Amino acid sequence: MPLTVRELYGKSAKAPSEHPQQYIKLIEVDFDDNYPAGGEALTFDQPVVAAWHVDGGSYVYRYNRATGKIQAFKAVDTDGISPDGTLVEETAATDLSSETGILFAVLVDQT
Repeated sequence: MPLTVRELYGKSAKAPSEHPQQYIKLIEVDFDDNYPAGGEALTFDQPVVAAWHVDGGSYVYRYNRATGKIQAFKAVDTDGISPDGTLVEETAATDLSSETGILFAVLVDQT
């Protein structure tokens, strides 16, 4: 099942850009119970130029522009004591359904 994406209503912010047709929109994202290898596709009503994880969740999220997917990364324990800051992508088929209401800022092109 794909991501559930909700645009937060309000006025879109005009992006400080050379491209006047680009806007920043705030969205909330809910993950599902079957995280795919390589991330979840971010589908939106306009082309996505960039996306940034703003708040929420227990993962570090990254938008991969090359694939158009949001990836979930977690800290791992490489020294046998505690997570040491090394981040690895979550494995395929992991249940991320508890990751809801994750806030992203998305730069879209409205041409």
